[in-house]
Amino acid sequence: LDSAACSQRVSQHRKTMLQIEKLSIAFNGLATSIGEKYAALSANHYVASNMLGLITLPNELLVRIFEFVVFGDRLGTRWRPAVTLSHVCQFFRETMLSCPQLWTDISGSSKIASLSLSRSKDAPLDVLVRFNNMFFPLELDNILPEALIHVKRWRNLTVHLLPKDTFMPGSVVIKGMYTFIRVFGEVDAPLLQSFSLFNYSGNSLRGDSTTFARWNTQNLSVL
Repeated sequence: LDSAACSQRVSQHRKTMLQIEKLSIAFNGLATSIGEKYAALSANHYVASNMLGLITLPNELLVRIFEFVVFGDRLGTRWRPAVTLSHVCQFFRETMLSCPQLWTDISGSSKIASLSLSRSKDAPLDVLVRFNNMFFPLELDNILPEALIHVKRWRNLTVHLLPKDTFMPGSVVIKGMYTFIRVFGEVDAPLLQSFSLFNYSGNSLRGDSTTFARWNTQNLSVL
């Protein structure tokens, strides 16, 4: 072969190698994509298999599992796992909404508290309210007014007195309240068993024999 023919062969080989390289890159990308889709399908199959196993359980046993999840962390806010479970699938949602005892944690934002109040139906409630700066002016959670409507269902009441500069989104200010107890007004809570007060405000608490005079809590056993 003369030099011109050799140069042409080398040029053709280079073009062929470039085409093969492009095909190799394309096939490698396709293989990677197929591998990722296979992994995702395998994961979905695993989740679906587990979900099918839960769905086929007797409803009473599934409710016990939900109770274990919701009430498992006594130090946490129970509405979080309750909301999460209600968004897994339609079957889980229907099961959760049929169990008012799983929605008895009245805390968090006013929206969450209102949701829990409606879904708890007639079940006894565990209420957490927060106060910012216990003296004039008094700042408190927005959940209290709606929670007071259901005061006859209160089982446990927890009050947090927070430091003055604590930021509380969605809170309101009530002027003219010199003790936080007056905010509750006349409390008729026949089911109330426990009242816990955590004072983080740095202020001392003062009260007298009339502080709880307007409270009807004949079943209160833990203070």
